[in-house]
Amino acid sequence: ALVVGDTGLGQGSVLLPTENVLVVGRTANSITIQATTEEPRLLVLSDTFYPGWQAEIDNVPTEILQTNVALRGIVVPAGSHTITMQFRPLTFYLGVAISLLTVLVVLLWIGFNWLRS
Repeated sequence: ALVVGDTGLGQGSVLLPTENVLVVGRTANSITIQATTEEPRLLVLSDTFYPGWQAEIDNVPTEILQTNVALRGIVVPAGSHTITMQFRPLTFYLGVAISLLTVLVVLLWIGFNWLRS
């Protein structure tokens, strides 16, 4: 697999075999995977790499690597693990904050005008 960044795995066959991977949950914004490996391996998902995706292995944040130009990949350490990826784009939370601030300003403006009259 072509990876943007360092996997720390060295050269050779480092991909996690599909028979060691089980998708246990999936929504439009998240995926939960059970994976087992005897040595650290690279797990590549056939989903698009895009800023805003966040990954955890056993509830510990881990880096998502841009793999094969457009896909997501993560390094899975040896052992059995639960991997969770969620799409949490910063732009969404920024939009919510701006919207709430706008509502607050409008309510303050209405209240100020009501008190003046």
